Amino acid sequence: EGKPDTARTWAELGYRAVVPLWSATGQLESLRARSVTGAELKAVPPSGRHFADPVVYQVRGLVMANLRARSLLRTGEAPPSWPARQALEVWIAEGEPDHLALATHWPEDDPAHPVVFGIESGAWTPEVAARIPNGARVTVATHHDAAGDRYFATIRETLERRCELYRHRLRRREVAVA
Repeated sequence: EGKPDTARTWAELGYRAVVPLWSATGQLESLRARSVTGAELKAVPPSGRHFADPVVYQVRGLVMANLRARSLLRTGEAPPSWPARQALEVWIAEGEPDHLALATHWPEDDPAHPVVFGIESGAWTPEVAARIPNGARVTVATHHDAAGDRYFATIRETLERRCELYRHRLRRREVAVA
């Protein structure tokens, strides 16, 4: 107690979920901590303030990704266990809670467990989109608000001519699976 926030751990500040962020090539690049206790900021990156020169962390081009999504980012191809002659199923969720809900919705041993990405503002880039194979069936699960509309528009610009694109609009606190 009495320590400045820059000297307190994520756990001391109420952040309980730590979510890895992956680059368009499937490399672990950063982390975000998510509050489950109602902290002032719902999600934060590492501050870097404990270094002599502050480090600046960004989410641009970094996505949350389940195991299959990481495989896709590394290779640009459907995971080897994906059923032959079936369009690759990809879900893109807005924010940590919906990404985690989707990423854990299907049993891991289900051969049709989809690729699941999670995005934050600025995370979706043409480089990430380029890793999704042509003909994939992509469902974008975003909130029914202006930010969700922007996320969907950005993703649509990068995928609409080569993938089957759907939108699933979420209400607040709704699990992202239809």
